[in-house]
Amino acid sequence: MDLLEYFTKMQLVAMGIAAVVIVFLFKRCKEEEELEKSKVWKYLPFIAFCIGLTALCFQITVLYPWHNDLSVKLDELAKMVRK
Repeated sequence: MDLLEYFTKMQLVAMGIAAVVIVFLFKRCKEEEELEKSKVWKYLPFIAFCIGLTALCFQITVLYPWHNDLSVKLDELAKMVRK
């Protein structure tokens, strides 16, 4: 397993855990019928921020260098084809 596959799986796991937490909190609030007074609305922006921050870190640390590497290899290939 290469680094890209590893980080992709880790990001999916983090997003899955966040989704489970959100579903659990909403289900709990429905059972208590206190959706308006619930703490879900207090923590939902924080959870969304964490998911977004995780995605941004993944893009910066994995995808950006990977795309740069692909660009370099593609340029080398284009030079070879021109010769």
